[in-house]
Amino acid sequence: MNKTIFIIIFILVFPFYSYAFNPNSASIEEKLVFLNTDKSEFNIDPVKVNRFRYLLDALQKRHPESRQQIADWTVKAQGALKDNGINESLLEIMESIYSVKLNKRLGKMSYKDLATSYVMARSEGMSRHDAVQGLYEFFRGVARLK
Repeated sequence: MNKTIFIIIFILVFPFYSYAFNPNSASIEEKLVFLNTDKSEFNIDPVKVNRFRYLLDALQKRHPESRQQIADWTVKAQGALKDNGINESLLEIMESIYSVKLNKRLGKMSYKDLATSYVMARSEGMSRHDAVQGLYEFFRGVARLK
């Protein structure tokens, strides 16, 4: 009986696990989650926080910019995409840029430059997949010239 009650409580509570957003003490990841969600919600999804944390850490290893600069350029990229009628979440933008395979011979490439190139490709009508593939092919060709 107690086990059944525990399972019912767990099922009812777990899907709604989140915590309140406090802009004064929020981390970069929490701010990105807040910007990435409906502004009427003041709760933060910890799964999305962890995904943003992972992406920021991974992108910082590949690019010379700081985590804050990467976040800022992602928000700017989203604004530029919206200006061109493309509705893409911050998470989708970061995941797309992260999925561009960069040649090690090129060294650490600027996230700003990659984000700008991604926005240009998407604004020209390319899908997310095609934009990522196009950037990969472009940078692969540049690496061959070096």
